[in-house]
Amino acid sequence: LPFAGQQEVSVQAAQFVEIAYPHMLALTREIRWPSDLHIFDRGRMRILESTRTFSQIQVRRARLDLDVNIFVSACGRAYLSELDDHQISEIIEMNRDDSQFGLAAYGIDERQLRKEVADTRKRGYAARHPGYFGENAYDDQLCAIAVTITDADAVMGTLNICWNHHFSSTEDFAEKFLAPLNETVNRITADLSAIDQPAPRH
Repeated sequence: LPFAGQQEVSVQAAQFVEIAYPHMLALTREIRWPSDLHIFDRGRMRILESTRTFSQIQVRRARLDLDVNIFVSACGRAYLSELDDHQISEIIEMNRDDSQFGLAAYGIDERQLRKEVADTRKRGYAARHPGYFGENAYDDQLCAIAVTITDADAVMGTLNICWNHHFSSTEDFAEKFLAPLNETVNRITADLSAIDQPAPRH
């Protein structure tokens, strides 16, 4: 499997990576910019796989298994956009006292978060919260857009595209690259659905 992280990964997550990764590589070959695959884990998002090492464009490398703030990252906001208010409240409570992964880490209150999640749903993709510069001690100089990957109405994870922030505004980037991102997600979803189908009888 492409997955090479150090945290224990479930069979389902490993299968998810195995299905998604070829499509991620195809996307990166098509648009040149890299993409990252994330899953929800313990109130945060976690990077399962990335094509940053295969991109023709140099961007900061992604560390697999890295925990990512769900409230301000593009991948996290995409995931939250698929949840109802009660589910979002549960995640807020899970991170309430966490100085790194809680809402307070970026000066966001619940009302603002819910408005931004609603805006994400209307827009059709998620973007980073202004002021979020990645899970680093310094600005990673990246922007990202992300959408969810679902299987049988369950949110399996999220897929993003990231780019150097000086290249384009988020709106202009999404206008050009959201379509291939969605097409990639549709192919991943189709493959996930195919393995859920019972084998044909002979």
